[in-house]
Amino acid sequence: MKEGSREANPLEISSGDRLESWKDIAGYLKRDVRTVQRWEKLDGLPIYRHGPGRLGGVYAYRPELDAWWESARGRVAADTAGSGNGDLASPPVIDVTGVAGLEATAGRFGMSARWRRLTIFAAIGAVVVMTGLVIAQRLAWTANKGSRGQVTTAIAVLDWPFARASPDGRWLAYQDAETRHLWVRDLSSGASRVLVSGWTDVNFAWSRDSRQLAFTARVSPNYRLETIEPANGTRKVVWQEPFYGGSPRPFDWAPDGARLVCMLDQPSGEQQISFLSIQERRLTPIISVPGATTAPQLSPDGRFVVYQSSRESNTDIFLAPTDRRSSEIRLTEHPANDSSPHWSPGGRSVMFLSERSGSQEVWAVRIDPRSGSSVGGAFVITALPSRTQILSATVSGDVFVAHRQRSVRVLFVSVNPTNGVVGQSAVSTLPEETWNPGWSSDGSKLYFVASRSLIERNLVTQEDRTIRPPASYGSPLAFRAFSPDGRSVTFFGQDSKKQQGFYEYSRATGEIVWLWTFGDQVNPPISWSRDGQKLLFAGVGTDGRHHIRVLDRSASQPVTIGLSWSSPFPQWSPDGTLIGYTDRHCLMVIPSTGGTPRAIVCAPPTASPGFDYLGVGALSWSPDGRKLAWIVNNGQRRRVEIWVVDRATGDHTTWPGEDNYKSWPRDLQWSPDGRQLALTMDYKREYEILRVAGVLSRESAGSLR
Repeated sequence: MKEGSREANPLEISSGDRLESWKDIAGYLKRDVRTVQRWEKLDGLPIYRHGPGRLGGVYAYRPELDAWWESARGRVAADTAGSGNGDLASPPVIDVTGVAGLEATAGRFGMSARWRRLTIFAAIGAVVVMTGLVIAQRLAWTANKGSRGQVTTAIAVLDWPFARASPDGRWLAYQDAETRHLWVRDLSSGASRVLVSGWTDVNFAWSRDSRQLAFTARVSPNYRLETIEPANGTRKVVWQEPFYGGSPRPFDWAPDGARLVCMLDQPSGEQQISFLSIQERRLTPIISVPGATTAPQLSPDGRFVVYQSSRESNTDIFLAPTDRRSSEIRLTEHPANDSSPHWSPGGRSVMFLSERSGSQEVWAVRIDPRSGSSVGGAFVITALPSRTQILSATVSGDVFVAHRQRSVRVLFVSVNPTNGVVGQSAVSTLPEETWNPGWSSDGSKLYFVASRSLIERNLVTQEDRTIRPPASYGSPLAFRAFSPDGRSVTFFGQDSKKQQGFYEYSRATGEIVWLWTFGDQVNPPISWSRDGQKLLFAGVGTDGRHHIRVLDRSASQPVTIGLSWSSPFPQWSPDGTLIGYTDRHCLMVIPSTGGTPRAIVCAPPTASPGFDYLGVGALSWSPDGRKLAWIVNNGQRRRVEIWVVDRATGDHTTWPGEDNYKSWPRDLQWSPDGRQLALTMDYKREYEILRVAGVLSRESAGSLR
């Protein structure tokens, strides 16, 4: 091997690659033992021990040392500069038994007893001074390395969280939400500039040396995967397709800088994780994964790829060898969702985001470097604010995260039951991250979603009760309907055999009854008729239009009673004779048995031509059936409003909400007494980009590096 070139194959580790002692490891790295021991302690040099703690013998693997050297040599080269042996000077050892030796040596040179004692004291003093200087030097070096505690720095505020920091921590690449341009910010100076103009995709990745960025762009009529050098703007087209489906999307770079880790959609609905050779423009498959898979990240040595994937309505972390010699390995299996996997700088651990302790935290699991399987249980690294996602990590152990500053919340607005005038101020007694409200039939309870569970709040006692069926039957976040007697909840989900359809969950017994298998796409909401025999819902048909469907308990197939060009949000009238829904920008009603629909009122279109009405939303009937509350995206006035419409005349009153699209209501539900509207207020999303220092450098219940 040539000095400094590190040409070992990162995909293979054989018995001959193993180094069995500190001496062998130091010799391989051409440093002394003290230096490599310090690198192991402070810079994540991948070292393994035969026994517990730090007392057992050590060993290491040449390919792992090579990969570590490639990522860390710039940092450790500065560390060792100026010291002849590559290490800080070691403090001399003071041995009191050596005083007699010093005195004897002085005597041989003919010194008197007094001079001998002065010489000895001077020598000891020099040793003490030297020791103090060395300790001070080491303390200063350690201080420059930074504290092992968590230090958080705000970097930017973005409209959405598509940002990646370069591995050296110098650059932040991010996408502008409005123009879809790709920007880059120098994190030392704070200066930002447009790196790529025009439409770019949200998937982009930095090379390991931080010199290049891979990204995808839409250049009509083609979809391109390109690389660009931020320093000089040099661009290179790596892949080009006339359509999106067959184009690879970049997520990471191989250590050699010659290949990208990409994902491609497959006709089967699965995705394929592959290597893409930049020079040859050739794809080499790694593994086929389910469609709900993302965030593949390559290990520092290139031997494994880690990713998150949803299986049976739960997200966990998986790992696969890049040489395809063995099958996929499941690293986590927990009822809580695990996401955002990233490798530690030394490649010995995988960190991920989880709420398995009840709050959002960064967890990690150690990885066996030979098999890729997990070693021991997962352990906590640090806590993060709620509504946070991990974006990227640097070779120094810093983590960049996006924290959502504003969220969703259930609000209440008053309604005059006589004239339909809506109160001008919204009131909330619920915290953020609550949505999808619904009332009990007597108005004594409010149902809403929080922490991925359906919550029942007693409005008299303010006590909460969690209603959640097993995770294997889907998520209760949006597709739910209470039976008229309130004793059961109906969901759209999938069973243990992955059949999609509707099932009913008894609140009292916890029993689940499968109602219908229904494979087509279903849009919320769903609702029961007054007699509890017919379920109302909507879905997209083979003709591309939204079908309003009624499914009878005694039937095996639904009946389509109406069509819409937009999401219809169908709702029964209180007496069950009519169904209200939206079609394009108009509020419609149709007899519940089918027939000719009638437009009650139409809102100003939000765009032209006329078939492109983008902003009409949910509706809810008043308890007496005379009025409908309807969400309207008023494009002419640039705001989202609530209209309370008289069913007979089409006249309406308006609650203006907030101007300039800062927030918008959804999920309307009229209270049984007709005096309130419960709704979800969805705020404009803003993400604060934070740099959390030292996350991957700290040791916790396990050794992270």
